[in-house]
Amino acid sequence: MTNTREENGRANLRFSEAVRLAFRFLIEDFFFSLIKEDVTYVRYESQTVFVNVYHGRASYELNVEIGERVIGQRRPENPFTIGEILQVMNPQQYADYRPYQATTSESVEKFVYELAHLVRKYARPALLGEQEFFQQVHERRHQNSNKLLLTWELNKVRRDVEIAWREKNYRRVVEIYNPLKEHLTPAEAKKLEYAKKKCP
Repeated sequence: MTNTREENGRANLRFSEAVRLAFRFLIEDFFFSLIKEDVTYVRYESQTVFVNVYHGRASYELNVEIGERVIGQRRPENPFTIGEILQVMNPQQYADYRPYQATTSESVEKFVYELAHLVRKYARPALLGEQEFFQQVHERRHQNSNKLLLTWELNKVRRDVEIAWREKNYRRVVEIYNPLKEHLTPAEAKKLEYAKKKCP
């Protein structure tokens, strides 16, 4: 009963209707077909590429994923969001980009059109299935992942150094900082040099 009421509530937001109108250029200009639609999800496919437009069930976040179809292959789809594509195509605009959240039919319509505009303007190489472009976005994702891991590692390192520094354990400071010295801030580099001088 609750699920039916929830489905009806989501249907009132007219998400799939907004997507069909805003993304009709996929069919008209890029020869995609509409494969699936429900109240929170619409999927298009060409011969080589798929486009998923979705409205998060819990988050109400609107987003688009584009990826290469895996036909007859035992590997999962590997889509990229419009944000990841924007980061490669226009880093300056990506800096200001935030995923849209929409909880009314008016905001759904408005933001679905804005998403469609971004896809039309920046995702053309992906829509055409250009493998070099997909590789470029994949490499950027890998760089982002490495940066995130480095950030986590540096945050842990900084906590450990703070403890060692308070205890005047300069040898420990050197042990912790040395492997990451090329990623240290100028202040941290000075701290490392000071700790090295303090070591016997």
